Amino acid sequence: MLVRGFAANAAAALGNETSKAADLGLGVAIAGLPVSAGIAILRYRLAIETRPDDPVPWQKLGDLYQEKGDPIKAEEAFARARQISPASEGFLISLAESYLQQKRFPEALSSLYGALKINAQSAKAWVDLGYAFGLQGNHQDAI
Repeated sequence: MLVRGFAANAAAALGNETSKAADLGLGVAIAGLPVSAGIAILRYRLAIETRPDDPVPWQKLGDLYQEKGDPIKAEEAFARARQISPASEGFLISLAESYLQQKRFPEALSSLYGALKINAQSAKAWVDLGYAFGLQGNHQDAI
């Protein structure tokens, strides 16, 4: 019932341009329910149609695909978020993680190095870089 009430409020707010996060919030609320992942995907797609130049719905859609175990669709969503906002280290790290799931190590390393160029202090990028080296058996560089 709580999700239904939240869904109704979010849906009512969709027509209100000042409530940018309403459709994203609905997607997040529904994504927590396994049977409704398809509905969450539809909500993120609606957010993308409403605001095609906003990288956040693309990021959230990619996160959902990643959770569902579909790294190829996640990669597409993260790549689109990166295209919209090329200076965001977070989108590069997410893209790298989808590459790591697919064992596409050169692309993952490239994305992680790109994130480090944006923010050399990114702990997440450094951890993922070490993880990527470890997955390849390159334990010396992983350390």
